[in-house]
Amino acid sequence: MLGSAQPTKFFTLGMALSLYSGKPVDVTTGSDNNHDGITNDRPAGLPRNTLHGPGLVNLDVNIAHDFVLSKAPKEARTLTASLESFNVLNHKNDATYVGIITSLFFGRAVQAQPLRRMQVNVQFKF
Repeated sequence: MLGSAQPTKFFTLGMALSLYSGKPVDVTTGSDNNHDGITNDRPAGLPRNTLHGPGLVNLDVNIAHDFVLSKAPKEARTLTASLESFNVLNHKNDATYVGIITSLFFGRAVQAQPLRRMQVNVQFKF
């Protein structure tokens, strides 16, 4: 969901909310059971995408203010200052899982998206 509002004449507020279900993960044996030269074989009777990781929850927020430097139509100049925050809830969003049953890390996440980040932007429009 995306939203933008101007609660006062001094700043604009924007939000982006992302909610996703868990990504499917294939369970593999980690060896070449069928001798085709590829080590991505699944255990017998186990369908694809058997495991599912946790879902993704992400909320981004942006607060901005426009400073009008010139009101003349031909010389319209504006300076915009904004503060942006990504993953405001600081939720751990895992990205990659180990599906090899012989691995010590089987079923665990080995990569995650960045935690909370903030940045300041200044933009000159002319």
